[in-house]
Amino acid sequence: MAELVGFAPMPWQDEVIEGATGVFDDGHTWVAREVGVNCPRQNGKGGILELIELTSVFTWRLKGSHRPKLIIHSAHEAITSRMHFDRLWSLIEGTPELLRQVKRQRANYSHGQEGFKLVDGTEMLFRTRTKAGGRGLSCDHLFLDEAMFLPEAAMGALFPSLRARENPQVWYTGSAVDQEVHEHGLVFTRVRDRALKGTDAERLAYFEWSLDYDDPDLVPEEVFHSEEAWRQATPALGILIDFDYIQNEVKALARRTAAVELLGVGDYPDPEGVGDSPISPEAWGLCEFPESKLQDPVCLSFDVSPGRRTSLAAAGRNEEGVFHVEVLEKLPGTEWLPERLEQLEASHDVALIVCDDSGPGKSIVPAVEARGIKVQTLSAAEHAQACGMLVDTVGTQSLRHVGSLDLWNAIRGASTRPLGDRWAWSRKSSSVDIAPLVAATLALWAAMGQPDDTGEIAIY
Repeated sequence: MAELVGFAPMPWQDEVIEGATGVFDDGHTWVAREVGVNCPRQNGKGGILELIELTSVFTWRLKGSHRPKLIIHSAHEAITSRMHFDRLWSLIEGTPELLRQVKRQRANYSHGQEGFKLVDGTEMLFRTRTKAGGRGLSCDHLFLDEAMFLPEAAMGALFPSLRARENPQVWYTGSAVDQEVHEHGLVFTRVRDRALKGTDAERLAYFEWSLDYDDPDLVPEEVFHSEEAWRQATPALGILIDFDYIQNEVKALARRTAAVELLGVGDYPDPEGVGDSPISPEAWGLCEFPESKLQDPVCLSFDVSPGRRTSLAAAGRNEEGVFHVEVLEKLPGTEWLPERLEQLEASHDVALIVCDDSGPGKSIVPAVEARGIKVQTLSAAEHAQACGMLVDTVGTQSLRHVGSLDLWNAIRGASTRPLGDRWAWSRKSSSVDIAPLVAATLALWAAMGQPDDTGEIAIY
């Protein structure tokens, strides 16, 4: 296929393709049901996917089955998926032997339906990962690109699509996970952890180029300037990437970023993805009511993760007078928050806005108050009190939430830190981004301190 489309694989690409596509003695069944490729960016992972996908579509056929074959390529953003689609389709268009096998010799460019179908019914689809993206699709070959951005909910939609197929294979391709940046890096981390431990080694092919450090902040300064280190982490060095370019990148990037992006040194989360949260997933699930609607007045709270992603939560009572919390926004950066709070104050009856006095979110307070919006900061003792109130309301099922994935992930992976004889949420020890949970906790504290105007008596 590489010769047909005019693609000359690099040695490291050959190594991955050879190792990932072995079959058993029947000449058909994949030895590796799963394939992981973890390599710094711009080394040519996309070229591997292009070759495997083209061969899967045009060459490899299902044995003993008359149904059409389905291949799915999935990316975390629509533009990433579309760019890969465009590259793959350009190879097909430039290869008459392939193009004449495509139905009507054209692709479907409709948004959300990108792909193409062969005259024999074989189909390839390009999908953006969402909570439901891929649900209901049963495929034979699944490619999960940029796997460090792979939410578990998306995996829940896509991975079972392989269950009904007789010889499926799934690929995970990406670069090192930095849990301060990649909030959805847990799935890829688990693939890597299984490879390192040898779990399912007979059915998992895993390839990684990186330096052997446990944390990007532990990489010594001299290593950033070592050609030997560059070679170890950059399989395309001297082919796609030259020494001068890496030298310039090392000068331009912050040391932690350079360690992750250039040297493949990750800060991987706990692969178990479970903290010591006093709220069990079962108890949290009992409080999920998707139809619950938050009513005015509301209290708002915001919190910022170590990677500077801001979460905004609201709390108050629903139409039945029961306390309700939800995450309104979770977006990169902090600059968007003041304007968003101003919009909410204009459109809702906002009783109080709070944030943690000792958390990263306090740095935003001056910009918020510059717009005439008052923010109350909570002390460590009040944070601990808020945590206790959340646990109590969940335990008595006197709280409602709508099933936000951000809160679900935070509940499962949150850890705590002691505060005297109390405790508070720990950003440092948690295996996931808990900013949504901190914001929801503090918003509930603010709401529970507001007068109850439902006409009912409440005892706390």
